Order: sequence, then structure tokens, then C-alpha cells
Amino acid sequence: MNENKNNSGVFTFILFANFLFCAALIPLIFEVIQQKYTSNIPYLSIAFLLIAYIILFIISVMRKYLMHCVIYFIGIVCALIVLSLKSNYDKNKVFVQKTMNPWMMSAEQKEQMKQKLVETKDTKKQSVQQTTQQTTTSS
Repeated sequence: MNENKNNSGVFTFILFANFLFCAALIPLIFEVIQQKYTSNIPYLSIAFLLIAYIILFIISVMRKYLMHCVIYFIGIVCALIVLSLKSNYDKNKVFVQKTMNPWMMSAEQKEQMKQKLVETKDTKKQSVQQTTQQTTTSS
């Protein structure tokens, strides 16, 4: 009987450790949302976490461990959120790099960018000239 009391304490600590393990992704989610930077998080790590949570969730459902089910469900949801944020921010990062980084542009794209810059400068010059002409004529 004394052995069961010791085991229940150990199981409580294991349950608490599992909860902390799953809840550790919550601050990561907030940090990713705030920084919008996910390059240091590999897809493989997120995939391994997700697979582990799913396996543990299935086992806890089969054994009817309800608290474990809730904890691992939280882990699955958090891992899916991190995965979706990473894929979203990585897509945006590639788009920005392709449109803004001259090293990743083709020769045609570089030429088009130069033409747009020249056109923008010309339109600015024309607008400045028009405003100066208007001010001189109105005075």
C-alpha cells in the first residue's frame, strides 16, 4: 500500500513534466508572432514534436488517461500553430528576398527595377518643376 502512494507521486510529477513539455511551445508561439522570424526553427524538429505528441495522444486515448489526452492535445495544437506560422513567415521571407534582393534577381528583373527607379525619379522631377512653375506664376 505504501508503494502505491509513492507511485502516485511519481505519476503526478510525470504528468506535470508532460504538461510543462507541451506548454513550453506557448511562449515560443508568442515570440514567433512578435518577431516574425522562424529561420532558426527547423521543419524537422516541428515534425518530430508533432509526431511524438500524436503518438502520445493516441496512447492516452487508448488507455483512457483523460488528463494526458488534454495535455497532448494542447501540444498538438501548439505544434500545428508553430508549423503554420513558420510556413507563413517563410513564404513571406522568400517573396521579400526575391523582390527586394538584387542578388536573387534575374538580369531582366534588375533591368525592370532600374527602369522603374528612373521613371520614379523622372516623375518626381516633373512634379517638382510643375510646383515651382505654379508658385512662380502665382506670385
